[in-house]
Amino acid sequence: MKIDLINQHMVRIVIAARKEDSIRAISQRIQLSYGWTYKWVQALAKIGVFRLTKTGAYVNERNEFYKKTIAYIQDVLARDVS
Repeated sequence: MKIDLINQHMVRIVIAARKEDSIRAISQRIQLSYGWTYKWVQALAKIGVFRLTKTGAYVNERNEFYKKTIAYIQDVLARDVS
């Protein structure tokens, strides 16, 4: 995993993103400014988590970083919900 991408914003974006989404919708869903959301979605797109178009952000569910991040989140939440 790229350790410099792991932070609370990235985790919230990965959790909140739907298969087909927009950066604006993600930013509203996680209550983070559009600018910061855009910055982190762009960083995630560089490693292949998102495919970006003019109007959308599409999650690449086959991306290894995405799969490992989701698995880690599920593992942590399954052990300690609090």
